[in-house]
Amino acid sequence: MRGLADYTPRLTGAVLAVTVLYCGGVAVFAEPILRLTYGEEFAGAAVVTHLVAGQYMLIAIGFGCGVAMKAADQMRQLWTMRAFSAVVSISGVIVLASGWGLFGAGLASIVAGGAYSVGVAVGYRRMSRHLMLAAGSADPADRPVPRRGVHRQRPAGARPIERAPEVEQ
Repeated sequence: MRGLADYTPRLTGAVLAVTVLYCGGVAVFAEPILRLTYGEEFAGAAVVTHLVAGQYMLIAIGFGCGVAMKAADQMRQLWTMRAFSAVVSISGVIVLASGWGLFGAGLASIVAGGAYSVGVAVGYRRMSRHLMLAAGSADPADRPVPRRGVHRQRPAGARPIERAPEVEQ
């Protein structure tokens, strides 16, 4: 677990820095970019572009936690968080877009991005705590590095795979 515990914040920081630079640039120059790319009638969509840029920044906050959960083979928990985020997103679009139109849909994307990042961070924290307790250590330096398949047990009655004898030439 120590490897993931060290890697997760570094990865999150790097992805967040790049995302903030890119999305910040898009947000600052949204109106001229939209006007140049799509024409004058799309310049009003700059507000929604700002909100979507904010959504991506919120999602980037949980990026490292999501990657760590994948690396630790915690896909069921990760998909649970993604499903929750999708439900929040769809509900938010229905509720907020009906009241505030396109701006409400943009707000719903912010709420969904926040729900995803919070959910993944909670899942990562639970996974970390569970692995630390399973290792029987309170010291983070003693946490095991999870590997795919390590937590799975052989089915009852199954024999271990034996290595083939080496052939001398």
